[in-house]
Amino acid sequence: MNEAIRLLKNPLSIEKGDLKMPTPIFVLSLPKSGTSTTYNYFNCDLGTLNGQLPTSVHYRYPIKVNTKHNDVGRRNKFQYPNMLIGTTMSLNVKLGLPLLSNPLELVKLATSTTIEISTAAAAVTVNLTETTILDIYIHYGFNFFELYNNDVNSIDRSLDEYTVLSDFAHYCPELFLQTDALENIATFYPNATLLLVNRDFSQWYNSALNWGSILYQLRTCKGSKLTNGFFERPANYTHKRTIGSGGGKNNTEEDKDLWKRFYHNYETYIRTFAESHPSLTCIEIQHRGSARYI
Repeated sequence: MNEAIRLLKNPLSIEKGDLKMPTPIFVLSLPKSGTSTTYNYFNCDLGTLNGQLPTSVHYRYPIKVNTKHNDVGRRNKFQYPNMLIGTTMSLNVKLGLPLLSNPLELVKLATSTTIEISTAAAAVTVNLTETTILDIYIHYGFNFFELYNNDVNSIDRSLDEYTVLSDFAHYCPELFLQTDALENIATFYPNATLLLVNRDFSQWYNSALNWGSILYQLRTCKGSKLTNGFFERPANYTHKRTIGSGGGKNNTEEDKDLWKRFYHNYETYIRTFAESHPSLTCIEIQHRGSARYI
């Protein structure tokens, strides 16, 4: 870890530096911190190649769309909002499964009430109670479960087949940030790489404020005790709602210092966690300001 920190303080080119990134690589940057650019970098900005899905995954499960099923595939992509990698990850954390497991396989392959799932580092035994199975159905949505089983053009691979995973924050029914997955990563993927892209706070804040409802969801969705602690909100706190420019409907226009504390605490927690888990490789990259470059 100390070597990685020194490398970042004195940046070296890849040609000169012996930079090794064990896989899987988890991109821990918040949305609007260059996550799409990071994904495109590792995917060489090629999208699908020769009909094959990329080795990196970002936010949504890739959907293979061909001419015959083009309309169906396109409709499914937007019709099923739970087709997010964060849906799978947040449920795995809840059930105590390895982060990249596919909980649907528990139901599909169950021949008994107990199933053992393992990674190279650890194993976990899952008791398939009716409550557990119901959690899986509710978390994904019944329609999604049917889609996964019946539509060959929906999800072609499980998460553990990808090398780089980014933007896996999940907002509904409960807020799930990348930091909520760190303990799971350390347990089941202790030799993984944590990648954090540092973006200037003001640039991140202005970008997030004017993009969708990211800030609104971060502040209003029920979050973990860890996430809530990042805000350090006072006891008499009341949040305000406004409509930002550039499509920022329902975002929150609050004391900028509150968001600055959140952003700082989020990144600090990741650094502190990495330092206390030396088997993990933690790399930080400076965002260059433009949406296209990191």
